[in-house]
Amino acid sequence: MRNVSLFVRGGTVITMNPSREVVEDGAVAIEGTTIVAVGPRQELERSYAAGRSIDAGGSVVIPGLVNAHTHTFQNLYKGLGDDMPVLEWIVRMIFPLSAYLGKEEAAAGAELACLEMIRSGVTCFTDSFYVHHDREAVLGVAEAAERSGLRALIARAAIDQGDVPAAFKEPTDAAVRATEEAMREWNSRSDRVQVCPEALFTLFASPDLVAGLRDLARRHGSRFHMHAGESIVEAREIRERHGRSVFEYLDSIEALGPDVLLFHAVWCSQSDTALLAERRTSISHNPVSNQYLASGIAPLTDWLARGVTVGLGTDGAASNNTQDMFETMKSAALLQKVARLDARAVTAEQVLEMATIGGARALGLDDRIGSLEAGKRADLAVVSLEDVNALPSHKPVSSLVYTCRPSDVSHVVVDGRLVLDDGEVVTMEEREVLQRGRAVARRMVEESGTRHLLVAPRPVLIS
Repeated sequence: MRNVSLFVRGGTVITMNPSREVVEDGAVAIEGTTIVAVGPRQELERSYAAGRSIDAGGSVVIPGLVNAHTHTFQNLYKGLGDDMPVLEWIVRMIFPLSAYLGKEEAAAGAELACLEMIRSGVTCFTDSFYVHHDREAVLGVAEAAERSGLRALIARAAIDQGDVPAAFKEPTDAAVRATEEAMREWNSRSDRVQVCPEALFTLFASPDLVAGLRDLARRHGSRFHMHAGESIVEAREIRERHGRSVFEYLDSIEALGPDVLLFHAVWCSQSDTALLAERRTSISHNPVSNQYLASGIAPLTDWLARGVTVGLGTDGAASNNTQDMFETMKSAALLQKVARLDARAVTAEQVLEMATIGGARALGLDDRIGSLEAGKRADLAVVSLEDVNALPSHKPVSSLVYTCRPSDVSHVVVDGRLVLDDGEVVTMEEREVLQRGRAVARRMVEESGTRHLLVAPRPVLIS
């Protein structure tokens, strides 16, 4: 009998392996950071003895959820961006508040976001951080992610043009240099948390900035990230400037490819989808944010039909108000059904795939995470199906997508280490994180002069 460090026994193990095997009354054996076996509980119990066991009876054991797009600092801004379209939201709320975001504030927001993601069954996320008047702020985010125990790609997102306050812009060459410096300073410290390059947004990034950051990504073997096709305003502006769609424009400046992850891509035609598929470019689909900002309904079914790699993201909590991946999964399915008037448009199985192995593939990490297989990193979540919201659970995958919520997550494991143990976050002092986040958020609202955003519009009563 082989000794292992952690043994998850019982429950339904949804592997998301290439055969999409589901093991009823299954088990997962973990040694150190790595999964060593997945299979029937009784079979594995005869082969492995563990220093620590988790009883997953009445639960599902799944690969940790991958949040393919968020902005962790925006956890400080929850509720302040209600009822605004995206460009107004940026100008009226994001820029004024973010002028007061330094390393301390960025870390406080990241801690809040990581705490919320852990409770949502997330084991890996990618963060888009674009506030650089404090050069150390992006490292504050990376440090917070490292402390949380989560796996993360922290994208240093650069802006060098557009109608943007001067504090948020950088000269093109300086932005590329600063990004490489952050990568060199941080990436040797941690295998689990890495810094990577991003050109924030098509209207805010020049072709030279895109080229410089793409080259940087290639030289360091990392992903290149970019927001693209999020709003109709952006799509029209790119068409007017360049005579092309957003994605045709990106292709013309060599900003598409298998190492590229685009966020949103809402305004994406069938010919654009064919182009993205041909270039093997990945997309993070963020359905709750797209609804919150009235950005539109992304052509998810077209992407899937064409074989585009799609992950799921919450987006920042300023355009969602949560980091809840269960809400994101449910929205991804239901929004397509109503948009297509087709109850079969997207299935629960497809949604779970996007939230796990699809997200891992979009981040270039599918050789390490995204499925429960021997040899992969031990990133998983245990989700109870025994609370009233999930009972009766006739189909576990359906239950995960349509009925489960963060409070059903009992255990989260990253790199073989428990970060949520029987409902308790063990990598962070939760009370301190909440108190610090509350104080920082209140101070930023006062200092930025955005108290008017706290006042909700008066309701109109119709008799």
